[in-house]
Amino acid sequence: MFLPMIVIKPQKFALSFTIGNLLSIGSMMFLVGPAKQAKNMCAKGRAAATAIYFCSMALTLYCALVLRVYVLVLICICIQCIALAYYAVSYIPFGQTMLSSAI
Repeated sequence: MFLPMIVIKPQKFALSFTIGNLLSIGSMMFLVGPAKQAKNMCAKGRAAATAIYFCSMALTLYCALVLRVYVLVLICICIQCIALAYYAVSYIPFGQTMLSSAI
C-alpha cells in the first residue's frame, strides 16, 4: 500500500511518515514523562542519534513542503528511515556497536 504512495506522491508519504514519527516520540514522552524522555534522548550515547533523527525529519519536511523535488524527497525518506533505525537501536544495549560491526 505504501509503495505506490512513495512512487506516485512521495511528498504526501513523507509528510505522513514524519508526522507519524513525531507522534511516536510524543507518545513516548506521554508514557515516560517529558523530562525523562528528554534526558534519555540527550544521554551520551544517544545524543548523536537523536540529532541525526530530528535533522533528517526537518530535512524531509523541508524537501517535501518547500522544495517539492521528487528525487530529493525520496532520498530524504531513505535517510529518515536509516536515522530512525539508528535511533531505535540506540535504546538497545550495545545496539549501536552491533549495528556498526554488522555494516
